[in-house]
Amino acid sequence: MGKSPIRLADLFKYYKALPHQLAALDELEAEILTADPGAFDRSRAWFSTWSQAGKQPESSIGPAVALIRKWEGCRLETYLCSAGVPTIGYGSTGPKVKMGMRITQEEADALLEKDVQRFVDVVDLQITAKLTNNQRCALICFVFNVGAGALFDSTLRRRLNSGEDPNRVAKEELPRWNKAGGKVLEGLARRREDELKLFLTP
Repeated sequence: MGKSPIRLADLFKYYKALPHQLAALDELEAEILTADPGAFDRSRAWFSTWSQAGKQPESSIGPAVALIRKWEGCRLETYLCSAGVPTIGYGSTGPKVKMGMRITQEEADALLEKDVQRFVDVVDLQITAKLTNNQRCALICFVFNVGAGALFDSTLRRRLNSGEDPNRVAKEELPRWNKAGGKVLEGLARRREDELKLFLTP
């Protein structure tokens, strides 16, 4: 007797945007597109349901992008980040980023747009609580900095999804993310202040 098929709902339940999961999704997407080239058209009914009929349009992430630009800064030549990973633009990494590369401002902006959308998807997937757009954008900036896995394992996510008052949760949880290597960093503390300010803005 064959194994039971995998449900997408179960698949995404444990999704953390980890490299091996992203690679697996690329493979799944290729198989789906082979069977149905139009499967991922935005005109499909499933996409309207997924996005709640456009409840959160792409243009609504502007506040998140502005905050990310402010705190990430932009470098048009590759450099090694604090973790020793080749990085370029607004903090873009990946197998295509090599030392010695140089890009244009337009290319940096395009990379940022692609990178931000990945974290938009992470926030929309992991946070089931109803958020205002500014709350959502603050979390997008936050996750861009700390990573999808950190959000998934965080008390911040659990408290938001349990129905606690979002503003109270943000005030108590966001400022805690101000350390690197066990040390409080002024830059991280000020970034959390900016994210909290945006989160609390009606």
